[in-house]
Formats: sequence, C-alpha cells, structure tokens
Amino acid sequence: LFSYRSGTSSAVMALQMEPGLVREIRAFPGNNYCVDCQDPNPQWASVSYGTLFCLECSGKHRGLGVHISFVRSITMDSWSEKQIQMMKRGGNEKFRSFMTERGVPNNMSISAKYQTPDADYYRRRHKAVIEGKEIPAMPPRNPIDTSVDYSRGDPNGKELLRGESEQEYIARQTILRNAAQERMKAKFGGGGMQGLGSDSGYNPGGNNYDDPTQQVVGALGNLWTGVRETVGGANEELKKAQLGQKVKQGWTTTVSATNRTLEAVTDEESRKRLAENTAKGGDWT
Repeated sequence: LFSYRSGTSSAVMALQMEPGLVREIRAFPGNNYCVDCQDPNPQWASVSYGTLFCLECSGKHRGLGVHISFVRSITMDSWSEKQIQMMKRGGNEKFRSFMTERGVPNNMSISAKYQTPDADYYRRRHKAVIEGKEIPAMPPRNPIDTSVDYSRGDPNGKELLRGESEQEYIARQTILRNAAQERMKAKFGGGGMQGLGSDSGYNPGGNNYDDPTQQVVGALGNLWTGVRETVGGANEELKKAQLGQKVKQGWTTTVSATNRTLEAVTDEESRKRLAENTAKGGDWT
C-alpha cells in the first residue's frame, strides 16, 4: 500500500496513513482513550467527527449508518486527503468538551448520543469547516438530565445495559412501556390514543355497536341495500323492455320486407309457406 505524503500529488488519492501521521493523530488531547467508553489505545476512527474509539464501539458506530458516522481503521484502511484533514481538525477532547457544554452526557449510549441535535450539528459543522462552506446554525441548547446514570448505557433506551440480565432487561422495558402508555392516556384521554375501529363498545359476536347512533347507521345501510336491489331489478326490467322494443322494430322491418317479397313470388305454394314462417317468427316478440 502507498503512504500519505503531504504536499505531493499522491495526496489526492486514497492511501494508507504513514506511522508518523498515526502517531500525530493519536497525540491529540483525549485520543489515547476511546471517545465513548474511555478504553485505552483506540484503533478506529469516525471521520465524521474526527474522533477515535475502540473496536467494540466501532461496531456500534457502524450500526448508526455512514450518514451519521463514517468508520475507518487508522492502521489498516486507506485514507483520502479530505478524510485526513477531518481527523487533523478533530480530536476526542474537542468533541467531548462540546457535548458537555451542550448538556449531553458523554456516557450516554452511542445510539442515543449521536442522534441528538448537538451531535448532528457538530458533524455538519466539522464537515463545513473542512469543505470551506457556510457553518450551519447551532440548534437551541436542550440539556439532558444528568442525574440519570448513563455509565451502563441509556436506561431509557432499548439497548441492553452493561451487566444487565435478561430478566432485568425485560422488567425495565415493561416499566418504560407502561410509562409511555400512561403518557399517551394523559395526552389523549382515558382511552389513550385510539384510531378508527378502536371503539370499546364494539361487539364482534353480535355484529353491531352498543352506541344507538351506530344502530341508525346500520339501519340506513340496510335501507340502501334494499333500494340498490330494487333499482337493480328495475334496471333489468327496463333493459328487457328496451331489448323487446328493438326486436319488435326489427321484426316489423322484416315483415315489411317479406310482404314485398310475397308480392314478387308468383308460385302460390311458395307464397303460402313464406307467410306461415313469418307469422310463427313474430310470436315471441
């Protein structure tokens, strides 16, 4: 693999970092420990934030998606000039200090921390500085409750906390779900948030509703069904009448033509048979 050398034409290519550059980036304040869990000697980086983290946290960053955190190995992967500049302008201490100032605990779960408006702003600002673009507007400061212990992870999240057993996880998620239901009831009323078809008075066995207004609706529905069937029957009779009228008109034309033919037939026996057949054909009209 090639090595990155500043000031050369090869700097625009995706190349592996030189050991000296790796040592330079690791020497930034806070970069000797994982930005998220503080484990020593991190080997992985988020280009998006210019930070370093451990192998375990790198997997969680990958789970966020490249649009939130673009993960690279500082020793095994190749790097572009732009990516290296993002690391040179970053640093773990810089990111952690910013999040602390914004009231976001650094020991929050990775999935929760990096999806806060503050982390999103930091990522977009970091990229804008490197690309020489306009700095985005900073979101309003919305501190997170620091009295909550995030050392094991986010207690309000869906992720398993450090050292949490399966039974403890289920119990915690049950409490969170019940609390969410209570908030919904307080906001939308005693029945919580209800949609169409959630009427508690519905009797699936009787195919009706206890509400009198629903009985009226049902009666109107039955009435409409009867009207529709009556109109349908009337339409069928009308169609038959119209068809019969057309047949009669056609037959009249046929009879007229037959009469003209009879006048032209001189043979008496032929005229007799033709007249009889014409009379029989008009019976069903």
